[in-house]
Amino acid sequence: PLIPCPDDVTVGTSSNGTGDCEGDYTWRHPIPFDNCGIPSNYTLEIVEPISGTSNPVPVANASFTHVFDEGTSTLTYEATDLGGNMGSCSFTVTVVDDEIPMITCPMDIMTTTSADGTGDCATDVTFTVPTPTDNCDMDLEMNYAIVKDDNTVIAIGATTPGGMITQNLEIGTYRVTVIAIDDDNNSIFCTFEITVEDDEDPTITCAADMTFDTDAGECEYLVQNTDLDPTATGDNCAVASVSHNYPYAPNTNTLQGATFTPGTTTVTWTVVDSSGNTATCDIDITVEDNEAPEVLNCPNDITVGTDNGVCQAVVTFDQIIATDNCSTPGNISWEYSLNGGMTWNPGQASGLVY
Repeated sequence: PLIPCPDDVTVGTSSNGTGDCEGDYTWRHPIPFDNCGIPSNYTLEIVEPISGTSNPVPVANASFTHVFDEGTSTLTYEATDLGGNMGSCSFTVTVVDDEIPMITCPMDIMTTTSADGTGDCATDVTFTVPTPTDNCDMDLEMNYAIVKDDNTVIAIGATTPGGMITQNLEIGTYRVTVIAIDDDNNSIFCTFEITVEDDEDPTITCAADMTFDTDAGECEYLVQNTDLDPTATGDNCAVASVSHNYPYAPNTNTLQGATFTPGTTTVTWTVVDSSGNTATCDIDITVEDNEAPEVLNCPNDITVGTDNGVCQAVVTFDQIIATDNCSTPGNISWEYSLNGGMTWNPGQASGLVY
């Protein structure tokens, strides 16, 4: 007899829902036919075993559903005709894993350059590789990649579930991608971010406090060089700017060209690094006016006779004028050294001092 078996078939593990490594398949038992007829009490049997259950006694054309493990199962039917001749047919049911693994990445990581010590612009970051699950496979292929936010590939390679990965990372944001692949090439990935921030302040050293005289003929001191600028700056990453707070300088990054008037001025210098961290130092600049005023019209020595009938004389001379680098003529004070007011006795010296 002839037995028309179903065609070979392939089903996925998701055919009966997800989460297991089996697949359902439903078919009808074949109806045998023969040139001389098939007795009404013919027998039809599945001679190849069906895993996980006893072979059923098939009823021709009856529907039958079975759960198959992943892989290929071969089913063989046999039937005997009235003449005792036996025929058979076979077909296969192949169950493939069509379910992707499951994976959950760790939370995003925030860390700082000082986490593993200070002085450099990077830090060691350690994270645990997530452990994936799969409906069929226990030992999945694992790969990872670390890519900076400017698309620079930092690291790429194979890893193991639950393994520890340590990578030295400079400041910035990094995307970590972890990929899990099962034996049927079903894959899944997850991502998380690592951010490294610079939490270390820069350093700055000011010059020593300094004292200057006013410039000749001026009531100020003009800075001719960079001696008042910081002697050193530094940072674990990079210095972005150095500036002062003194308003009477042509540039904020140097005191060269600045002018200072008499007195003490405190100037604060600020260094800023590439991450906005700051540090400051102060310098006191003292300017002294040690330049004497200049008398413009001191009169020559004067000799006069006594006034009539008295042993003294009234002497008249022009008002003395003086200039100063820091004071106007009206604000210059005079001190006179006189003998008895504005008169002189004969033979006595007299004079004017300031």
